[in-house]
Order: sequence, then structure tokens, then C-alpha cells
Amino acid sequence: MSTSAQRLPFAPDERATRLRGGSRTAGLVVVLVITFGAVATGCRSSASKLSIRDETDAAQAWTNVVSLSTATDLDAATETEEVPFTIHDEATEYWDLSPEEAVHLTLANSTVLRQLGGSVVAAPDTATTIYDAVLQETDPRVGIDAALSRFDAQLRASAFFDNNDRAVNNRFLGGGANIIQQDLGNYQLELSKRGASGTNYAIRKLIDYDANNLPGNLFPSAWTAMWETEVRHPLMRGGGTGFNRIAGPGSVAGNPQGVVIARLNTDISVIEFQQQLRELVNDVENAYWDLYFAYRLLDTRKSARDRTLQILKRIRARSADLPGGAREQEALAEAQYFALEIEVQNQLGGRLSEGTEANNGSRGGTFRGNLGIHVAERRLRLLMGVPLNDGRLIRPVVDPLPVRVIFDWDEIVEESFRRRTELRKQQLEIRRREWELVAAKNFLLPQLDVVARHRFRGFGKNLLNSTNQPGYPIAGLASPRFDNAIQDLLTGDFQEWQLGMELLLPIGYREGYNAVRNAQLRVARERAVLDAAKREIRHDLANAISDLHRAHEVARLAQHRRQAVTSRRELLEERDSRTGGVDPAVLIDIYRQEADADAEYVRALVEHSLAIKNIHFEKGSLLEYAAVYLSDGG
Repeated sequence: MSTSAQRLPFAPDERATRLRGGSRTAGLVVVLVITFGAVATGCRSSASKLSIRDETDAAQAWTNVVSLSTATDLDAATETEEVPFTIHDEATEYWDLSPEEAVHLTLANSTVLRQLGGSVVAAPDTATTIYDAVLQETDPRVGIDAALSRFDAQLRASAFFDNNDRAVNNRFLGGGANIIQQDLGNYQLELSKRGASGTNYAIRKLIDYDANNLPGNLFPSAWTAMWETEVRHPLMRGGGTGFNRIAGPGSVAGNPQGVVIARLNTDISVIEFQQQLRELVNDVENAYWDLYFAYRLLDTRKSARDRTLQILKRIRARSADLPGGAREQEALAEAQYFALEIEVQNQLGGRLSEGTEANNGSRGGTFRGNLGIHVAERRLRLLMGVPLNDGRLIRPVVDPLPVRVIFDWDEIVEESFRRRTELRKQQLEIRRREWELVAAKNFLLPQLDVVARHRFRGFGKNLLNSTNQPGYPIAGLASPRFDNAIQDLLTGDFQEWQLGMELLLPIGYREGYNAVRNAQLRVARERAVLDAAKREIRHDLANAISDLHRAHEVARLAQHRRQAVTSRRELLEERDSRTGGVDPAVLIDIYRQEADADAEYVRALVEHSLAIKNIHFEKGSLLEYAAVYLSDGG
């Protein structure tokens, strides 16, 4: 960006409200730290119960059991505020404020990123806060830790006890008895872990207890202890590190919830926060210049009113010496005076109308300048998060930039494509859809798992032979066997293994093909949206550049008009002071013309400054323009 040597001389009128000049500098650096942490607040409230009054209708009678709680200890106000300024109040103290200070206070007080229009009240769920990014990251359903938790080791334990008492018709099928009485116990302890490639590892400890009346038993009751290890590895569907990081283990087609997707979702939420922060800074800038223009416009109207009042007083003082036309001149002066007084009151108190806001003709905001001081000041205070009235009236101290600013078109277009949050967010959307397409193709494979198990068994009369009772004598062994199950397990005499494969083949692959097709269409859609967004950004940049040059040229012409009208007014006043022969109607008209010329000149200067701001808005550098830098506080 370069500035030419052409300058618009900006000389505020002596009767203007005191405004200290200044220029936008990078001296103020506001660092907003996005703190990714959980904030827990607790409150205690005593609530009274308000019962729904009795009704004769049966449905209403049912609802009589419901009671509504009405909070009685809501905080009335967190801060004491004075009564807001009205047109009947006169400010005795002013708060001289620069745009940088306004932005700094806004960010310091913005737990909720406020927007004009009462959106926080009307739709609180849509309000943007500093907690949104960390809420996305810590979401127990789709957050990063939620995705990682699907790979966590799982400890599972169970214990079941059964008592069976039944009769069977066939002694052979009943194990030698027609009446079976049995006590069963089953205990299981398992530790399992899923690996990044989809392999599931498990180790189990199983203990069975069986006491029954079957005649062929070695012992009236016996224990079986087992150690079992299992490995299940998917060879096709669900296998591979890439798929499990994108979709997550056990995912279904069309709903990937892996770590990669969760990370992208968090990155998108951070960009959305930056986007809303940019909107907030943009609103503060717009509100600041609305208030600046309101002061200057009020000053022009006051000046014209006061001069018209002097004419009216002079006419009334000389009415006895003037011919019959004096009353007509007096009526004309009165009408003009009261018309200007109405404008002064409207400009001081303000009207509840739309001011300069984003998307009111341009993305950054097209200048309106129709609010008035009190309304514009309260809007700025609302955005800044300060009390609506602290006994002072905010007064802008920085004048609009009068110098002509020239931007290189190719440079700002390239910068906008690189920095605009909307484009960066859309690029992440494309990347997410591409990863989803990769995961969806995995569902075109059959489910083929390799399963391997190995088991150690132990059998005994007791689980642990704590009483040293002998076991069952076995032929060929010097000592009795199976006195306790744990000791038998440790011998390793009984080992089993299993190796096999499981296949699940959906006929037709309808779900898989539909998931792939849907993912391909989503990728195509997001790419089309990105291309359209780039074209729209170029269009908005062109409008902003055009408006910048228009505002500067209008300001130059408005200055010449202002100088010409001022010169004519001075000549008329000089002639009137010498000869007294100037028609009061001519003087009243020139005062109105000068007020309009002053207002048009200031409006053009404000529009020029807003046009510069809007170019930074369109090319994605508004935060740096306002000396705001983001830092991840961790």
C-alpha cells in the first residue's frame, strides 16, 4: 500500500466540537489470548414454587402435579449505572476515545462477542463466546479426546451366579440323573486394547465354579481357571492406520469420527472464532465513526441555528423601523430557526434506526450516519462492554484520514485469497471431505478378520488348596492330582489354541457405494463453493476499491464547495455589516447551505476512512489494521 502526495487539507471549523487530531498507528498492540481450558461456575439459589392453578379439565388436572420454579435471587445488576443521557441532559465530562482504545476495551470485556441487533437475547444459542473453540475440542462425542478415547485400554469384569434345579426325562441326556441340582459361578476379568491399525488385543482371566449332583463327577464341586489371549486383526474393512485415524474404530459409513476429523473440526471452530472476532472489531470501527459523524453533524446544525437566531433577534429589534414586510421576514427566520432546532435535538438524542453495520450494502458496512450522538454512543458502549452511562459522554478524538490511499490490485487479491477466514475455513472443509472420501472407500471392502486365541487351563477340587487337602489320585502319578485349579493352571499341562478367519460380505455393497458417491459429491460441492467464494471476494474487493476512490474524490469536491459557500457567507456578512442591505432570507439560506456543505464534507471524509477499513476487511487484514493479534494460550 502506498500513499500519494495528494492531500485533502482538513481544517476543522473553529466552532466545531473539540476533536484532537490523530492518525492510525501500530503503537497499540492488543493480544487476545484464546484460553483452551474449562471454566466451571457454580451457584446456589433458593427457588420458590409456583403451582399451576387448578383446572376442571382432565388434562389440566394431570398437569396440576407439575410446579414451575421461579428464581427469586437473580442478580439485579452487576454494576451500578446512572440514568442514560437524554436531550434534557447536558454532559459535563467527556471521555476522549481513540479507535484503538475502543477496540482494546472491547476485547478486554468480551467473553461473549457482542453483535448489534440484540442477537444474544433473541438467539443465545447462536452467540459466539471465547469458550466455543474449547467446547468443540472437549466435546465428549466428536472432540479430539473423544476420538482418542476409542483407542484407550478397556478393563471389563463380570461375576454371575446361577442356581439350577430341574428335571429331565432322559437320564443319559441328564448326565446320569433325572433330577439335576446345580450351583454355577462364572467370573471374568478382561483387559483389551485397540491398536492404531484396527487390531484388537485382549487378555482374559476366567474362573468357573460348578457344583452339581451328577453321579459321574470326580468331586462334588470343582473349579476351572483359564488364562486366554486373543488377537483379532481386520485384513480389509476397518483395517489400516489411515482408516482408523480418519474414521475411528467401529465407525459406520457416512459418519467418520476419527482423530483426523476431530482435529479438523477443532481447527474450523478456531477459524470461526477468528471470523466472529473480525466481525466484532468491524462493528466497533463502524460504531466509532458513526459517533464521530454525529458530533460533527450536530456542530454544523448548532452553528446554523445560532446564526439564524441572531438574524431573528435583529429582525425583532428593528421591526418598529421596518415596513410591513418585517413580519414576513420574522416568520421566515422563525421557521428556519425551529427547523434547525429540530435537527439539533434529533442529532443530539438520536433516532432508533440502523446505523453503519456489516452487510448493509457491503460486507464491511456502508456508512449511514443517521443515528445521533446518544444512540451512537450507547451502541459503541454496548459493543465495548462498558456501562451504558458512567457520567461521561464518549467523544472521538481521531479525525478521518484525508490522504489518498492507493492499493495494488493484484497484491490485495492474492492477500485476500491467502488470509480470508472464509476461504481458509472452506479449504479445511474440502480437506475434511477428502478424508471422508478416503474412509468411505474402505466400506467397499468385505469384513475379513484374522482371529488367534491361546488358552491355558487349570482344573481342581479347590480354586486354591489353602487346607492342603489331597486331590484325586491319578494312575501313574505319585501324588494326587487336581487338588487346586490355580496350581494346575501354572503347570501348563492343558493348553488350547484357535486360529481362524471370519468373513462378512454384504451382497451388492449398496451402503458402501452410496457412502462413496455421497462423499464424492460433498467434495465436489465444497470445491464449487470455494471457487464461488473467491469470485465473490474479488467482486467485493472491486467494490471496496471503487468506493475508496469515489469517497476521496467526493471529499475533494466537497471541500471546494465548502470553501466557496464559506467565502460567500463571509462576503455577505461583511456587506451586511457595512450597509445592512442584505436580505435576511439570503443570510438564512447561506447558513443552511454552509451547514449542508460542512456535513457533506465530513461525511465524505468518514466514508473515505470506512472505505480503507473495508478494504482491510475484504482482504483479511482487519485485525492487524486494528492492532489485534491472536495467540493460542494453551
